[in-house]
Amino acid sequence: MVHLRKSVSGEARIGSISSVDSQSSLSACKGAKDKSRYAYLKSYCYPLAIAMVTMMLLIGGIFSFVKSSGSDEQASKATKLNISRLGTGKSLIIPDCKETPWKPNEDLVGTCPGTLKQVSEYNDAVECAKACCDNQDCVAWQFRADVGCKQGPDIRIGMEKDGTPAWCDDKPPNQWQGQFLVANKKANPQQKTEQRVAACDTKTWNPSEQKGQCFGLGDVRSPEASVSAQACMEACCADVKCGAWQWQKDLGCFYFKGMHGCIKADNPIVFQPFVGRRKFQKSRTY
Repeated sequence: MVHLRKSVSGEARIGSISSVDSQSSLSACKGAKDKSRYAYLKSYCYPLAIAMVTMMLLIGGIFSFVKSSGSDEQASKATKLNISRLGTGKSLIIPDCKETPWKPNEDLVGTCPGTLKQVSEYNDAVECAKACCDNQDCVAWQFRADVGCKQGPDIRIGMEKDGTPAWCDDKPPNQWQGQFLVANKKANPQQKTEQRVAACDTKTWNPSEQKGQCFGLGDVRSPEASVSAQACMEACCADVKCGAWQWQKDLGCFYFKGMHGCIKADNPIVFQPFVGRRKFQKSRTY
């Protein structure tokens, strides 16, 4: 590209513009009003103006794209759930439930014993969620590859006290240690006594008898009993009414006259979290 320069004598000369900075070029363009500089306007000023406008539009478009991409990424993080724990290694988007929204910032990762029932026709978490959303009688749902889709009425989670008596664990399944003090309830009194004695002796006990979580053991026991599996066993054995115990290092010691719903621990997937949601209930305080 070229432009015309005036010599000392006022004659127009053609010269290179490579050394002309943008500010001086713009000033020169604004001052180019006489006919002798028409070529300058045509060959340099007009293309320069078009190029600058194009550049401004391009920069503005890039800024808008980056901004919108950032917003989309934040929204995606809020709705995407990594379910590599289910063996898929993919990201799953749980569909919103517009009429009766899911309780925000919550995932039903723990076990819900006996309250949510299997619904066999739904093959993944998305189908399970949509079906529950469309069903007025469904308040909560869960999915895991080995169990499939489970749906049911309202539930309590963790330490919640209000609402339904149906309860779900607020933590993913863990491996436990635990044992029934009397394994055979149909045994005669002498046999029951022998079983209890064996279960309460560290030489003959079997803390690996119940690796999967059991239910019906009540609230966590004292800090002293929660120190170890052995301490939990000894606390249970010291109580004549105690018939079963379980201990987990992060959760502590639990024991009672019996336990039920024990999770079979023969498949490693039983210790992986569930995916699930529940509908927000205005009548509850949570």
